[in-house]
Amino acid sequence: MSRIITQLLLNTLIVSLFFLVVNAWKGFNRPLEEWVMTSIWLLAGSILFLTIGILIAQSRKVETASVTANIVVLGLAILGGLWMPLQTFPNWVQMIGEWLPSYLFAWGAWNISSGEGIEISNIIILVCYFLVLFKGVIILQYRQRR
Repeated sequence: MSRIITQLLLNTLIVSLFFLVVNAWKGFNRPLEEWVMTSIWLLAGSILFLTIGILIAQSRKVETASVTANIVVLGLAILGGLWMPLQTFPNWVQMIGEWLPSYLFAWGAWNISSGEGIEISNIIILVCYFLVLFKGVIILQYRQRR
């Protein structure tokens, strides 16, 4: 949990600086409540991805963790529709992609920016992902200490 909190504090700094730079450089003027909601969403959602990173870091070999992290990050980004729209993929890939945490996380941010708000089902699914992954982290840490 301490790893997650430490990284969350660092992410808070990064998100704040990013928004300041974007607003100053590009004049991206949006309502304050949208900035706040987007910031909260990004920070809350990053907890899930931090947990994925911690789970991968439990590997005993650095090389294995590095390769696994790259595969997971690229897989989530591509299949989650972050590199190109999901509609460009076959239907079966689209069905998988719509359930990935990367897609759900991005979808929430897109909904905030369009003024639609976040769907509760989106939050529930992401929380379930977090709980399963966090449980996995705890189990792996327990096994490594034995």
